[in-house]
Amino acid sequence: MAGFDDLIAAGLPYLATEYITATAGTSWTIGYDLEDDAGAPVDLTAGFTATWNVYDKAGAAKLSTGLTVSRTATGVVVTATAAASAGLAAGAYFHELQIVRPSDLATLVVVGAGDSQFVVKRKAAA
Repeated sequence: MAGFDDLIAAGLPYLATEYITATAGTSWTIGYDLEDDAGAPVDLTAGFTATWNVYDKAGAAKLSTGLTVSRTATGVVVTATAAASAGLAAGAYFHELQIVRPSDLATLVVVGAGDSQFVVKRKAAA
């Protein structure tokens, strides 16, 4: 798919810096719509895998979050149930979305620059 190849080339010189805030113990969704250089949506529903990882800022240890990543006709959606997000302690983390085309292992890292932050607020009151 030419659109995905265009995204890889465009993303290599830099990565986006992004700040996301969520509250532990609540349900939330983060969506990423992907477009090629011509502005057309890149369909990731077939032949791709996607992961959204959260890392501890201090030691860059990958956290097990229980988040669900879904591929759509226009990108990727990351979803957390209240139960899945309840285990995240309040604080700031690094985050990274990786999309891989298994046919040739071409990988696109959509976010994940060193300054990107995923901020978790204190757990919501029950």
